[in-house]
Amino acid sequence: MASTTDYINLTLYQDESSEDTVTFDTTYAIEGEKLIARIGKDFSATAFTGDDDAGVLVAYVINNVGAAYTDGTYALVISGGTITDATGTVTIANGIVTTVSITNGGSGYTSQPTVTIGGSPGTPTTAADISLIPGVAGYLTLNGKSEQDAAGDTYTISLSNTKTGALPDDFSGYWDLVGEDSTGKTLRHMQGEVFLEKSITKISSFT
Repeated sequence: MASTTDYINLTLYQDESSEDTVTFDTTYAIEGEKLIARIGKDFSATAFTGDDDAGVLVAYVINNVGAAYTDGTYALVISGGTITDATGTVTIANGIVTTVSITNGGSGYTSQPTVTIGGSPGTPTTAADISLIPGVAGYLTLNGKSEQDAAGDTYTISLSNTKTGALPDDFSGYWDLVGEDSTGKTLRHMQGEVFLEKSITKISSFT
């Protein structure tokens, strides 16, 4: 990543899961920064079919994978829902957080809730930092995972097949990768157009 104004288009395949990785220049560190990738019909939050449910936790972002945890699957302790608190789990392998699963998105969330790892995950040398993102009308939030590495930081964004399948055939829009540093400064690191490759009817001979 050469600057904070990179423009890269994103292609989604309807009914197929999507995963893309953004690699930052070694001189452009993202330690201590929170990142969110999102898709919108435009930059005015115009609603479209496939919107996330407002107030429901719809995506996760692993800001920091942590270090020296005890491997296993643990419950996430989530609070802040005004109607129903969400539930979820986290998987730890080789001492770091590898995956997050939102098993129930809850309801009534107007901001990101406080999230901690329950059970007995050991005493980490570096604490993990996980954000759970409530849905906002007009935007489709992608799951994200930051990896801090001396050879170049990366940010992996993914979208499930249920989310791509909910997009209408005529969808067109934009995506961006927005970050907030420890001082609260917000930057749009990347943006681009979103192209949707429509699914085709399955051929019975292939099944």
